[in-house]
Amino acid sequence: HTDEDYSCLEVQVYDDDSGSLYVHHDISLPAFPLCLTWLGSDAIPTTTNSKNYVAVGTFHPGIEIWNLDVLDVIEPNLTLGGREKSKQQSQMGTGMPLGQGNLREGSHTDAVMGLSWNSVHTNLLASGSADKTVKLWDLPTEKCVHTFMHHKDKVQSVMWNGLEPNILLSGSFDKTLAVFDARQGASAEIASCAVAADVECALWNPFHGAQFLVSSEDGKVYCFDVRALGKGEVYSFRAHDQACSAVSLSPLVRGLMATCSPDKTVKIWDLNSGKDEDAPSLVCQKTMAIGGIYDCSFSVDDPFLLAAGGDKGILGLWDITEEQNVQQAFSNKVESKKTSGDDSVNVNVETEEETTEQPKSKDSQQQGNTQKKKKKNKKKK
Repeated sequence: HTDEDYSCLEVQVYDDDSGSLYVHHDISLPAFPLCLTWLGSDAIPTTTNSKNYVAVGTFHPGIEIWNLDVLDVIEPNLTLGGREKSKQQSQMGTGMPLGQGNLREGSHTDAVMGLSWNSVHTNLLASGSADKTVKLWDLPTEKCVHTFMHHKDKVQSVMWNGLEPNILLSGSFDKTLAVFDARQGASAEIASCAVAADVECALWNPFHGAQFLVSSEDGKVYCFDVRALGKGEVYSFRAHDQACSAVSLSPLVRGLMATCSPDKTVKIWDLNSGKDEDAPSLVCQKTMAIGGIYDCSFSVDDPFLLAAGGDKGILGLWDITEEQNVQQAFSNKVESKKTSGDDSVNVNVETEEETTEQPKSKDSQQQGNTQKKKKKNKKKK
């Protein structure tokens, strides 16, 4: 939730039985939020039974980690980087604007625009920033362990590979994507590729560990294979007439993809409608009453539940099985969490050669400002 001089993180609860969505509680933030990522219970050393944490990036250079299971919380559990607080700020809590104190060692120097938690190596958090760097953080020590400086403009997106958990993907406003083994630190060999416009979103295919998808400011979506980046994209297509602000792949349904745009639409695509090199086919689309849409994401628990956030300050939920085309295309493609993914894929970023390798029928909407990913806002820094 954001106003002119106030920002907060709203924790909302979705009731499966009634299809209702409501705000459970909120957390005050020090600045306009730009990105967040959920952290599991084993990410933060604690003596409590808390199981839900979130890392939040804002226009400030620090990354705050909050416990979502605690009501009326004043301070984050920890802050990665950022500026030192004065004595008065420490007494007033996080709702007080931060001053111009010295940056902590290893901190970003500009807004934090992208975050990704490593669910296998649970102590690791990756971040991308307007300072053009990608940083790797060790959560138990609260220290930056590596800084990567391979991009020439703001880093919009970072994401760990779910099947090869040492491999990190980053996307930037310099119109490039980079893939590298984060274990190698400063000596990491960077495999890169380019697109025609600023990167809006980049993510790995959960069922194909060697492929990732990218959405861009010109409305296009690209698919690349890390084993052959030098050969160009596997396919590309124009998903929207305006910017394609986000793309999401269902972790439970093979080939199910959603895209969204400031044109106010969400589109559902089938990645597996033809050959691997064929562009996805459009299954259906919906104009949601939430304004221009800047983010969308499939549920990790419900295979056909999609959330979208728009500039009207409304969070919309869409059960896409209300569309007959969705039922026909994906009813036999649902997979369990344990079996999703292709374990035979071996991602090797050091070479370009190939290696071996139900539901509600109505939308649920809840008032409340969402975090806008609008690029022009992010370029204010």
